Amino acid sequence: MNTENAPKEKKKVTQEHKILAKNSIYQFMQTYGNFFFSIITASLIARTISQEEWQYLILAVSLVGIFMTVLAFLPPSLGGSMIYYISRYYALNYNNKLRSFTRNALILRILFLIPIFLLSILIFTIFLRFFKISLKEYYYLFYLLSPLIIISGLDGILSELTRALNMFRVNLFLLITHNLVYVGGLLFLFFYIVSNKLIYIGLIYVIAALIPFIINSFIIFLKFKFKIKKTEEDRDTFIDCAKKIYKYGSFLSIIEAFGTFSLNIKPQMIGVYEVGGMVTGYQVATRYRSVSGATVSPLNRPLSVSLTRLYSKKQFGQIQKIYNSIFKYMLLLSLLITGFFLFLADFFLIIIYGESYLIYSLLVKLSLISIIFNIQDYFLGSFLIASYRVKILSFIVIVFGLFQLIFFTIGLIFYGIIVSVLFLIVSYIITLISYTIILNKFKMKLKIKKPILIFSIFFISLLSALILEAFILKSIYLSILRNLNLMIFQYFNPLSFGVFLLLYLSLNVLFKVVTVSDIEILESFFTKDSYLHKILRKIFSVSKKFLIS
Repeated sequence: MNTENAPKEKKKVTQEHKILAKNSIYQFMQTYGNFFFSIITASLIARTISQEEWQYLILAVSLVGIFMTVLAFLPPSLGGSMIYYISRYYALNYNNKLRSFTRNALILRILFLIPIFLLSILIFTIFLRFFKISLKEYYYLFYLLSPLIIISGLDGILSELTRALNMFRVNLFLLITHNLVYVGGLLFLFFYIVSNKLIYIGLIYVIAALIPFIINSFIIFLKFKFKIKKTEEDRDTFIDCAKKIYKYGSFLSIIEAFGTFSLNIKPQMIGVYEVGGMVTGYQVATRYRSVSGATVSPLNRPLSVSLTRLYSKKQFGQIQKIYNSIFKYMLLLSLLITGFFLFLADFFLIIIYGESYLIYSLLVKLSLISIIFNIQDYFLGSFLIASYRVKILSFIVIVFGLFQLIFFTIGLIFYGIIVSVLFLIVSYIITLISYTIILNKFKMKLKIKKPILIFSIFFISLLSALILEAFILKSIYLSILRNLNLMIFQYFNPLSFGVFLLLYLSLNVLFKVVTVSDIEILESFFTKDSYLHKILRKIFSVSKKFLIS
């Protein structure tokens, strides 16, 4: 009997890896797709309306956003609760509980949503004279955009529901749909509408949110109608559902509130203790860092869903295997992309902001390096969320968040913004080590030799490339650019990045961080008979021969 079960268990491991990898790829594409579309829409808006009109649109959207933020706490972290309970019920095939929990959660959201919507309209109307100070004659934009409170309030929950049901590709499809409608509307406005463009942009904004919401509602309805059949276990009553959400979600709300506080307090402190302009520099650095951080952050939700599924089935061995393998692969990818963005930083500042912003170059680069030590945050958070240890997680996040904030503050007050970021890096390293120890206490043991080796290889490759750039590569590259009359590219040296890339890949192969078994794991994801999969399998086959030789 045990012999029969052994192959089955191995197959489950492979399948869960595939599900996690597939969901992470969809989430990754959604994150970067959102960033890509935001650049396009911002460019179109800038060419359609004046800067002053755009300012009023931003103010109206942010005002709506303030009322929408209240929904994160009423009920507390409903989205996070749905990820946990829906993933759990779906994995255990408790369809009656899944259906009742979904219905009751949506009712609970609507019970808070409608009063908040009406209250927001009432508050805005009562204090209209106050709001007119900033919005002036464009105050009507708030009324025009106010349906977003209802649309986004419900759509956010439906999006978490699709993730919990392993339908990550649906959210990617909805993102594309939203932006195609938005970009299409802006293009029509740009070419055909002459007057009252701000009103039309507001309408397009609402319609672009409404259409994906309707599509998502229809998809979920079909899923529950035809795929999620009724089972025999008892259903969750509305009171039971509300209690579960408040008990679980309250601690997640504490974490979210503290994260928001920590994010917003740092610019305020910089404004007090630093010279003018450094707040802008820090904001630029934070925004640029988030682009690189998007390499790892899309793993958060897929990992929470997968670990919840496995924890519900008590498949702890698979959780351990996923933890070690995913940590290694995400660390390799994160450091590679961070290296690329480090070499691209100055070019980014020049192209996006202008040459005067090069004074923030060091701040941007140090901020970028700091994020590589946050990788353990996602694994600790996902594991404790999946194992219903949200109370412990909230305590850990607050303790170490305050620890990091204290380090940052000491560096800022006594030494300035650059040293404060260096202090922050030190606090992140200490947090990384502490989180690894905490996970070990929960019997989640990380094979630490390879992560240490990967970090070492990254810094050796980076320093080697920078030294070569300073002594040789920069002069060679500038000479080439002068001959080609392409000095605009002087702030991105592909030769230096090429050296970094070559060293990083070679050393990881040389020290057997990447092995033939890793290639075979990647190869197992592409088993279809399609042309793309065949090409990829050939590439992997050649890679294996190279590694063996």
